Amino acid sequence: MTDVVAVPKKGGSAFRPISLLPPLSELFEKILADHVTHFLDSNKLYSDSQFGFRRQRSTEMQLLQMCHQFSQVLLERKEADVIFLDCTKAFDRLPHDVVVTSLQKHGVDEHLLALFSDYLKDRNQRVMVDGFFSEEIAVKSGVPQGSILGPTFFTVEVNGLSGAFESRVLQYADDIVLYRKVSGEEDCHALQEDLNNLAKWCSEVGLEIKPQKSQHLRISNKIKKTAIPAGNYSFNAVLIPTEAEAECLGVTIASRMDWAGQVDKLTKDTMQTSRNTGNISARLGGILHGKED
Repeated sequence: MTDVVAVPKKGGSAFRPISLLPPLSELFEKILADHVTHFLDSNKLYSDSQFGFRRQRSTEMQLLQMCHQFSQVLLERKEADVIFLDCTKAFDRLPHDVVVTSLQKHGVDEHLLALFSDYLKDRNQRVMVDGFFSEEIAVKSGVPQGSILGPTFFTVEVNGLSGAFESRVLQYADDIVLYRKVSGEEDCHALQEDLNNLAKWCSEVGLEIKPQKSQHLRISNKIKKTAIPAGNYSFNAVLIPTEAEAECLGVTIASRMDWAGQVDKLTKDTMQTSRNTGNISARLGGILHGKED
């Protein structure tokens, strides 16, 4: 049985369930996670498209590679369509049997498979708020957030994603970027077909993607751009909105690869932080001044 605390996500409109583990359990999970990661790394089983939860990989590395490739498209005077996909509750939706099967396909031996299967099945959890506990409920899917093994399981499960499509894929955990150079309508059709195949793949592994919150960005400096035959790309028959700017891993990327949007965003954040700091300083000053009086 696991105690879970609800941590607010950015914006405060939703919460991320974080499992609280005993120190001994964390140590045991770290040993197992390191063993599996070393096995996958040493046998070169990780996809090169995955940048999340891996040694010597980071958000910065993915952003650098992505921006370099997009800039090359502009230097070649070509175009590219980029789809930034929004996954919903990715860590909570993966079926346990799918996770175990994926570990088996990656060559994890039968003894560890039995251990991991036992680790995932018959789990219960309760939510803790200010020292009060909810009723216990059974956990029928997903990998525990806040655990050491959870990210390892998730990374293994989505590891084969890039090999299933013709378009390029970049991943940081559940942040998925699908893109393709566009020279004509046939490339647009190919990208849409990859989106259709991705929808089938997500259905098989239990992932849910929200098309309305996903974004399509056309990387191009051209005045006359290649038209998308259907007008917009879609996912499960729901249109993906086309934007002039899109956000990926906290960075605003523009269709012309200029950084005005990112600079404006950082400027606003800095000004808001400065105002908040000023308000706190004024209150502290008032409190201290009151005590002196």
